[in-house]
Amino acid sequence: MTALGERTRRDEVTVWTVPCAEPGPVLDRLARSLPPAERARAGALHGRRRAEYVTGRVLLRGRLAGQLRCAPHDVPLTVTASGRPEVPGTAGGGSVNLSHAGGLVAVAFSRDGAVGVDIEPDGRPPSALAWTCSAGERAWLASLPEPRRRRAFARLWTRKEACVKAGGTGINTRLNGIHCGPGRAGRWADIWWRQIPVAPGFAAAVALRPLRPAVAGYRFGTRVVPTRIPGVPDDDHQK
Repeated sequence: MTALGERTRRDEVTVWTVPCAEPGPVLDRLARSLPPAERARAGALHGRRRAEYVTGRVLLRGRLAGQLRCAPHDVPLTVTASGRPEVPGTAGGGSVNLSHAGGLVAVAFSRDGAVGVDIEPDGRPPSALAWTCSAGERAWLASLPEPRRRRAFARLWTRKEACVKAGGTGINTRLNGIHCGPGRAGRWADIWWRQIPVAPGFAAAVALRPLRPAVAGYRFGTRVVPTRIPGVPDDDHQK
């Protein structure tokens, strides 16, 4: 695996994507490579949820191990109260975040502040408009024909979730209070977000809270890298 942060500029967010391992011998082998607490967590999950959890942890640990120059098993990974993964003692030296949905996993890395990433299948039905969208966003979605409305809602959802993750506030933030709108990049409070392409059939976004206050017109670059975990075959998500 390429080391976490290798060739990553300070003004760039790198996102690695990988398909989930299918339930079976390969997934079991990956689960056994995790530390005891994460193996126990994986053992309490079943089916697709277990596959996404194990694949996500293996990808995350592999990237962090490359940066810290240690074995993936030895990465001192912790989780904050809001569910954010972090490595103690590396504040200011990099931020990571992960997301998984529909059999695809993404890990994001930034050297310039707290990063958030979210992926969703792009056909998500807009059944939660009232509590996820502002009045202006609801009006915009209502003006779109199907199936564009579903795809637009999925993109909007990922922008908001990425902002929440970058902000570190978890479920305490009301999504309808985060206005992103129809653009492909923008700002909410002190967090900047961008839509990114990951794989056919998926919507995805990254968000960044820079280490230093950003001026108007601030932009950060993105680099999306489809990758592989040894033993996990490629599938249509990566094509």
